[in-house]
Amino acid sequence: MATLLIEARGRSAVQSTLAMAEVLAGYVHAHAARQELRRVQHSGLALDTATRLLGAINSAANYKGACMQLVNQAARVLGADRAALGWVVGDKVRVEAISDTEHFDRRMAMVQKLGAAMEECLDQAQPVLHPPPAEGQDVVLSQAITHAHRELAAGEPGLKVCSAPLRAGDEVVGVLTIEHKGQGAIDPASVELLQSTLDLLTPVLKVRRNDDRILALRAKDSLLRAGAWAVGPKHTAWKLGVLALSAALAFCALYRTTYRVGALAHVQPAVKRIISAPFEATLARLADGVEPGAVVRAGQVLVDLDATEFALQASEAEARMNQALKAVGLAMKDGKTSEAQKAQAQADAARAQMDMYRSRVERARIVAPIDGVILSGNLRDKVGAAARTGDELFQIAPLESMEVVLKVDERDIGLVKEAVRRATETGEPARGAVALRSAPDKEFAFTVTSVVPMAVAADGHNTFEVRGRLAGGAGWLRPGMEGYAKVETERASLLWIGTRRVVETVRLWLW
Repeated sequence: MATLLIEARGRSAVQSTLAMAEVLAGYVHAHAARQELRRVQHSGLALDTATRLLGAINSAANYKGACMQLVNQAARVLGADRAALGWVVGDKVRVEAISDTEHFDRRMAMVQKLGAAMEECLDQAQPVLHPPPAEGQDVVLSQAITHAHRELAAGEPGLKVCSAPLRAGDEVVGVLTIEHKGQGAIDPASVELLQSTLDLLTPVLKVRRNDDRILALRAKDSLLRAGAWAVGPKHTAWKLGVLALSAALAFCALYRTTYRVGALAHVQPAVKRIISAPFEATLARLADGVEPGAVVRAGQVLVDLDATEFALQASEAEARMNQALKAVGLAMKDGKTSEAQKAQAQADAARAQMDMYRSRVERARIVAPIDGVILSGNLRDKVGAAARTGDELFQIAPLESMEVVLKVDERDIGLVKEAVRRATETGEPARGAVALRSAPDKEFAFTVTSVVPMAVAADGHNTFEVRGRLAGGAGWLRPGMEGYAKVETERASLLWIGTRRVVETVRLWLW
């Protein structure tokens, strides 16, 4: 509604003024109607173009195909010689597709110039047209920076280049660049139409790209969108990272658990028997199946020594004994007491020798003293060779009694000793567990029995030997198996556990 204030004049003057006002109002109304009609026509054309391009995008099987369909169809619909699509990755634009070009090398000079023009459009977040129009046609386009676009068009006279951003809300996610030779093909009206079309297409293309990404990246985007609601849309990743780090530090500082000291370990028998050669003799025969790793029973024959010489000497001693006993009888019959005593002494000496040689004959058959497994003693190549007195023949250990030996670093041995001391005071043994390389999925519990108070240097580090008695499942184990063991010490926070070594190292440096 408009109010017209007219000075008091003649009737004809008032009528003329009212007629002029009516003409002016009609002109304004007609101009507004034409503008509205133009906007409706423009919107309809943009919608029609977007519909055709959407059909091309939806006909593709994946995101790469959708990009190719978009640039090819855009080049045909807009009458361009070439159309290229770039997607924003970080703060750069990556050229994704070029019309009528299935494969291209991003190191090519043309592709790099395309990328520079797209980044120029990205930096300004508005359409860019080269050559720019006059200020009277479009103020925004005429003031845009076009250095990269001018460089792209420098090689071909008369080439017009236009880049329009792909906007999803307030974010620019990509850039579409079109090139055309000719007059009037690209003007401000065409740029406005292109931008309106891209505003309709961008959400669909963004969904197609997200659908083709791996699950981890899609989950990251979902997390950032959810986090933006909580901490704000700016610097969402940094804010979420700080919150997550703060929560993790608080959890590590407050949550307490049992600290377990780890060390390399191996299994060995708690008790083992060493079988040695009882006297010097030749190895005559080795029993079948007697070798390292074989399971034997108490009393089972392991090896026979050659006792032929001892048997002969026992027979000779027995003959001398019998002869001396006869001499004793004759001397006693004749009343010769002194001769009888002398003969009796000879008989006793012969009996002692006979018992000794017979004992060696019995001991020449070596049997297993206990049930167990042979740890060492491969004598197959030594049958027929001589064995000296005390030479080790076998080591046998029972499988029911096994222990684990840990090589604990000197930086951790204090915690282990303290755990053993507290266990002694409370009457509860210090506990731990070991996992072996041969069965990493199984865990065998043990109790600490002793700590050897002597360091052993190995690989540039000092280690202490800690022994533990395996609680259960020892029958499955074999001596010599290696693995990794952990001993339960004190309860502490995760923060202390994670920083203990660093703090101790710094303290040693500052001492």
